[in-house]
Amino acid sequence: MTAASGILLAAGAAVAVVLLPRVPRTPRRPAPRSAETSRPKGLRAMERQVGLARGSAGDLHERLCPLLRDIARDRLATAGIDLDRDPEAAELAVGPDTWELVRGDRPTPDDRHAAGVALADVRAAVDRLEQIGAAR
Repeated sequence: MTAASGILLAAGAAVAVVLLPRVPRTPRRPAPRSAETSRPKGLRAMERQVGLARGSAGDLHERLCPLLRDIARDRLATAGIDLDRDPEAAELAVGPDTWELVRGDRPTPDDRHAAGVALADVRAAVDRLEQIGAAR
């Protein structure tokens, strides 16, 4: 290929680009929402609390236990039990394992960085709390 034919080829390509009809651009569709962003923000926050609580005793004590305690307070109220005023009845209603997570006098962990709670224990506590007052 000579220099002249190379110039002609480049010029022809430039003319073709300019003279070809423009294809109208179609508007882009918004990207589909991912499963993560389509989930309620509150649910994502709770899942994060559970994840943190599994990782450390400090996060369990400061983040997840207060959340579970609030849930227990509400569920126990549906059964006519006041979590704060009648802790003995509350403990009987939630069971010993769940009580360890929701009791008001739960001691601060000695080692905040120690392992937190097993996911199976969180599931069992949530299942137990869901049962309270459900048969009413």
